[in-house]
Amino acid sequence: MGVALAVAMIASLVSAGSAPAAAAADPIVLTVSPTGAGTDCTAPAPCSPSTAIDQLPATAARGQAVVEFLSGRYPLRETLVLGADSSGTGDAPTILRAAEGAAPILSGGVEVGQWEPVDGAANLWRGRAADGGPIRQLFADDVRLTPAKSDRCNPGDCVVTREGLTGPGAARLLALPDVADVEAVIAIRWRNYHCAVARTTADALIMKQPCWANSSSGTGRVGPAWDTKAINSPDYLGVREFVGSASFISEPGEFAYDSAAKTVTYQAADGEDPNARTFYTPRLETLLRIAGTASDPVHDVRVERLGFQHSAWLQPGTAEGYAGMQAGLTLTGETGPRDAAGRYYTKPASAILVRSGRSVLLDAVRVLHTGGAGVVLEAGTQSSGVTHSHFEDLSSGAIYTGDMEPNPPAELESRSNTYEHNVVRSPGREYTDAVGIWGGYEAETSISHNTLEQLPYSGISLGWGWNQTVARSPYMKDNRIDANRIIDAVMPWSEQHDAGAIYTQGPQPGSTINENYIHKHYDANAIYLDEQSSHFTVNRNVITGSPGSTWLSNWAAYGINNSASGNWSTGKPRKMNGNGSTQTDQHESLTYLPAAATAVAAAAGANPPGEVFAPAPLQITVARTQPLVAGVPARIDVAVTNADGENTLDSLQVSVEWPDGWSVVAASPGTFTGVAPGATSTAAFDVTPVGGFSAGVPVTVTATADDAESDDTVTTTVPLIVVAGANLALGRPATQSSTFVFQSGARLEPAAAVDGSTAGTSYQHTAQGDDRPWWQVDLGSVSRIGGLILWNRTDCCQSRASGIWVFVSDDPITQDDPALVGADEAVRSYFLAETVGRPSALPIDARGRYVRLQLDTAATMLSLAEVQVFGQADPVPQPVEVTASPRCLAGKAYLYASAVNVSDRPLDLTLSSAFGTKTLRDLAPGKTAAAGFPVRSTSIDAGALTATIPGSDPVTVAYPALSCAG
Repeated sequence: MGVALAVAMIASLVSAGSAPAAAAADPIVLTVSPTGAGTDCTAPAPCSPSTAIDQLPATAARGQAVVEFLSGRYPLRETLVLGADSSGTGDAPTILRAAEGAAPILSGGVEVGQWEPVDGAANLWRGRAADGGPIRQLFADDVRLTPAKSDRCNPGDCVVTREGLTGPGAARLLALPDVADVEAVIAIRWRNYHCAVARTTADALIMKQPCWANSSSGTGRVGPAWDTKAINSPDYLGVREFVGSASFISEPGEFAYDSAAKTVTYQAADGEDPNARTFYTPRLETLLRIAGTASDPVHDVRVERLGFQHSAWLQPGTAEGYAGMQAGLTLTGETGPRDAAGRYYTKPASAILVRSGRSVLLDAVRVLHTGGAGVVLEAGTQSSGVTHSHFEDLSSGAIYTGDMEPNPPAELESRSNTYEHNVVRSPGREYTDAVGIWGGYEAETSISHNTLEQLPYSGISLGWGWNQTVARSPYMKDNRIDANRIIDAVMPWSEQHDAGAIYTQGPQPGSTINENYIHKHYDANAIYLDEQSSHFTVNRNVITGSPGSTWLSNWAAYGINNSASGNWSTGKPRKMNGNGSTQTDQHESLTYLPAAATAVAAAAGANPPGEVFAPAPLQITVARTQPLVAGVPARIDVAVTNADGENTLDSLQVSVEWPDGWSVVAASPGTFTGVAPGATSTAAFDVTPVGGFSAGVPVTVTATADDAESDDTVTTTVPLIVVAGANLALGRPATQSSTFVFQSGARLEPAAAVDGSTAGTSYQHTAQGDDRPWWQVDLGSVSRIGGLILWNRTDCCQSRASGIWVFVSDDPITQDDPALVGADEAVRSYFLAETVGRPSALPIDARGRYVRLQLDTAATMLSLAEVQVFGQADPVPQPVEVTASPRCLAGKAYLYASAVNVSDRPLDLTLSSAFGTKTLRDLAPGKTAAAGFPVRSTSIDAGALTATIPGSDPVTVAYPALSCAG
């Protein structure tokens, strides 16, 4: 953004909304303190904040009104409310600010204390809130504590119904004494859900309404894609965790609230006395409300250097729960207008709320440790903003600006707002689909020079409406998302997907996404022009840290006329599919950052210059995708690339720390000289691994380089898959629930998954219409299985191998319902939640003959390139026990043989020796048959006798020499 434009936008925050009045000689200062009383509101006799706020209208009528807060914590029980009658003027805005050198904190929390040790439980303490109220979040010395949580409940164990959850996982919770306090937390793609238990039946958790219904498909109040990501959709992968029961507490720092006893149970660390710490739980939702109306907006108000903590959000703790739609907005109410454009979603409660504001500026405020969001500016707030502020440790998002109506009356438009030089760190601590900064419909708004870090979902989200008809021509235009610094977006622990470090929706002519620095966006897009995002300029952005991820997405043809130019990325390129969209001069899949890119990255953020996480000067690659086999030699190549881009390496030394017990021989030297920029040197090693099946044996590689300017050392640890035994599935008979058939008649048979090809172009595929499709292999005999290696396709459709049950059984599996299969005590069950990679390793320890892979969701198909089952087949028991011994009769030797049928069926067998062959027919189970072989000599040499049985391996026994002479 140009300097002149930036100055003009900041100036508008203190000049719009009313005509300048004659400047007062001095502002009228109302002084408040945490213990203030009376009505003087002076420095010698400060009053309470509510008293000063009550005096604001009369004070503002006399001149510029300023409320100064002295240091201390202000425990608020009621919201401080400024209305239009407290407005200032352009020259003399009304100000709420910290006194010089003071650090006031407005808190919506109540203390939690009266801690007493729980009898018979080490380090467990029980306390209560000072007001006897509920405890949803708990902070100790301003550190957020962790709600006690269960392990994941897989979809076959927690089965979604219209009323709640059934299945063995849900059943395990029925007997909990505090089951009424349990809440299910579910993440599906971009959506997040928190719904509580209402009651139980003999076999089910019945969840509270309308939360459960609003989280399910079929409400008619969301877009079509939202129903495909509902809790009862094929993409449901189970309950991420249950929270709320004291039985879930497993480590220090966890807590659970008992609503019946109105107490909280907390596990302290060894030696910790909770009574020596200060605990708070959020209680008051909005701490400061600055609100006018569309016809009478509040204007010319500034809030400066105030701290806000422990604001609450009550909705998720009610029957409404948290039915996440996108970006921290929820669907509420039992009924509502039918709509697919997200116009009637509900924003989170926030510590500070601005409604119908003009020239309202929040500057250098600190919003920390909340149960909801930081700031909401809505209902036509214009020429306002948030600058130089700090947001950290929030249950929801930091800043929400604008609304969800694409074409409201002009007085309700959100425009000309400024959000600059703010720090946002760790939003979405509880509601993981929340974003750092969210804008609905906005025009002429600047979101620039902010630093956003540790984000569970998107960093900045601007625009709304998708491609719904009502949203195709909104008032959005001329917005700026420029020079922001975004570090760690869409962090994997959240299990949220379909996001971007910067995410947009809708046509926004004249809008820019320029000179941002994004580092680590994991498996999301760095810049995501989703759906109808149109008319954006995307220039000179720098993206590092996620080389395997797509850095730019403009996937929809109806996201038109976007242009991208001069961007630098270590990530993968992706075609811009929007009609009229163009790319020029892009620098992608970089192994190093040129100086121009480093300068842009350093200048981004709230407090430049910032650290630039440039790619390491040495890039290490261990070229091994196929699993290693214990005891079998294999070649491993370790490649090191000079990623400096400018300097030749005088020397390069490669060393590897191999696991204990492995036999390793260097097949080529590990020292190189004169390695040019961009060149790669490879050291080869012949290794023989030992051990059993492992999904990732760590191998540490160190590369040290010297050049004319500096010395560099880079170390990386690479997990190598090691298997033991043989691939028992190779070439074995395979079946599947159905088979996909092309119009040409070509069939994608189940045998393709055991044909030995891992290239990814040969694969099995079920047909459409299966309810939870499956694929199964017969290993031929009961075997000890150490693990599976699964290979996805390379051409497309990798999501068709996602959320897979693995069942192992001695007998053929005949049930089609995975819940029933898993409930069979004779079947061993395992679950792979993520999409299968190339490859994915699943260690198991099971015995069985039949291995089934089955999707846990309907309305999809199953497709895999190869399934490898590694282990050792059990020895096949022989059907007969055979003995052979030489004997003497009348001075002559002969060979005596006997056979016992130890099987459960009659046998025909043939006994063969050096002295002839005898056939024994129809030998009954448990019976013994004997045969003699004349030698016609007085002695017999040592030898062997073989019994041959149709359908079984031959049985050979040895016998010793014998002499019958004398």
